Amino acid sequence: MKEVRTGYAAPVTVERTASGEALVTLRKATGTLPATEGSTEEQTVYEMYQFTTAYDDGLESRLNAGFENAFLRAAARATEMMAVQARKKRDELMAASDFRVAVDYPAMDKERNGWITYRQALRDVPEQSGFPQTISWPTPPTREKASDTLIAAIDAVIGEE
Repeated sequence: MKEVRTGYAAPVTVERTASGEALVTLRKATGTLPATEGSTEEQTVYEMYQFTTAYDDGLESRLNAGFENAFLRAAARATEMMAVQARKKRDELMAASDFRVAVDYPAMDKERNGWITYRQALRDVPEQSGFPQTISWPTPPTREKASDTLIAAIDAVIGEE
């Protein structure tokens, strides 16, 4: 996650939540932006990660002492969570299009091949450069309107009339 601030931001903050856990924020400055109109101060750009963990009185000092390691672990955890969410979305899109490639689904070869290509592109999403931070989601093929009465009836049932 990115954060832009004017002034100093502590690299480690630990806040005790109402439930008694610790909300940990780790920040590392990654650059600056020029002052905005009406201000003379540059803005600092931070890479920031937040997570909750068990609270104890020495947590903040331990995180400060091992900041680089904690920051790298938080970044890796955030990346893995993004990957899990992206795969979940990919799996949902795959499941939503399963019936389109079924042998008994009435479709012309051109349409079925479009869905097969789309589904392969979905399978390839984790192989994209920049995954999971940057994803280029494939676009499903557009459906040609059916002129055949059987296909038109099926379209009406599945909501594609």
